[in-house]
Amino acid sequence: MAALFPASCRSTPLLVATARLQLSSASTSTAARTFTTSQPSFKKSNRARGASRKSPRNLAILASLSPRIATAAQASSAKSKKAANPLEPKEGETLLTLEQACEQLSAKEGKKRPLNAYELHIVTTVSTHQTNALRGRISFPRDPRNKQEKLLIFAEEGSEANESVKKILAEEKARLGIPASAVAAAPAIEPTPEPTPAVAEASGEAATEASSSSSDSTSTSTSSSTSSEATASESAAQSKVSVYEPSIILGGSELISSVLNNRVSGFTKVLCTQSLLGEVSKSLARSLGPKGLMPNPRRGTVVPSDDANKILNAIKEARGATDWRSDKIGVVRGAVGRLNFDKGEVRKNVVTLLDAILEKVPTLGNQAGANQVAGQAKEYVERPQRTPGELKRAAGMIKQIHISSTQGPAYKLDLRDILA
Repeated sequence: MAALFPASCRSTPLLVATARLQLSSASTSTAARTFTTSQPSFKKSNRARGASRKSPRNLAILASLSPRIATAAQASSAKSKKAANPLEPKEGETLLTLEQACEQLSAKEGKKRPLNAYELHIVTTVSTHQTNALRGRISFPRDPRNKQEKLLIFAEEGSEANESVKKILAEEKARLGIPASAVAAAPAIEPTPEPTPAVAEASGEAATEASSSSSDSTSTSTSSSTSSEATASESAAQSKVSVYEPSIILGGSELISSVLNNRVSGFTKVLCTQSLLGEVSKSLARSLGPKGLMPNPRRGTVVPSDDANKILNAIKEARGATDWRSDKIGVVRGAVGRLNFDKGEVRKNVVTLLDAILEKVPTLGNQAGANQVAGQAKEYVERPQRTPGELKRAAGMIKQIHISSTQGPAYKLDLRDILA
């Protein structure tokens, strides 16, 4: 100890006591650091603690201690059971069948606005990175659209496709009572040619001779009345021709410049033969592409020029089929009928759309779904009622469905009725 403290510090008792205290604390901390060991913890995991809290024994204890806590626990367990089954309605929620919702909407505005549409709002469970592929084409049993599709068809003159389309146009004119010589673009009525001097002289002589005899004047008046009736019928036919707008605009490569110059417009779908696809793509891709009208073989809008059956099937698909698609959050919206439709017709249209969605959702992300041709429209097919397992599987793809009219309220539909 004397060696640790110099002679100058031995006379100071305070310094000596301080040094001894520091030495003792240092030795104690070293010993503690040397011989300390960590004790193992035996805490339960979160899952085990949750299970123990919800055990029957603990629930009985809570029920005996506080009835309020027991009631809250029972309510939470009942809510969790309801949430597990998407087909069951939530507490206090009112669900309607499709027929009940149609009756409500028709009673509110069916008499005033019978052409208003039944609109369906379908919320799916598809994730946001797959919603772009959730689309398709269907053919409703009764088309809910008010306006007919107007087709623009590029087909070279003399081909089988061109001749088949011309036959369709001739049948359409015959059905409407329009002369077959009427062109598609509603031609202007030709003016009556001015009479030549010889014709005028002859007519003057005929008028003089007619005025000389009373019998000739009577016959002239009868013929004039007959000619006036014929003129009226001709004017009515000409007015029909002037109002006539064909549902198909047909042409070859010469039609491309008319489309570029906006002399041909108002078409809603475009079909093209394979031989003209290169010219159409080169000239009209920038104008038709952003509108979604560019012909595409995968959509069924490009057909061979030497096959009449394929062009007829493509026209049938383009006229009767309706495209549907999802938005960015997986919601599909669309008109499924009019207020003047029968309830059975509305149900068939709704079932057609829902079956197409349920058929498309499982194929998202698969190669088979990616290679599916969009031109093949799904039609209504009678099917047996779904089993409880199939119904639950369908409810896992579709969360909820609302139906509304164009200017009316929306009603939530019962999935057990609409998906059955």
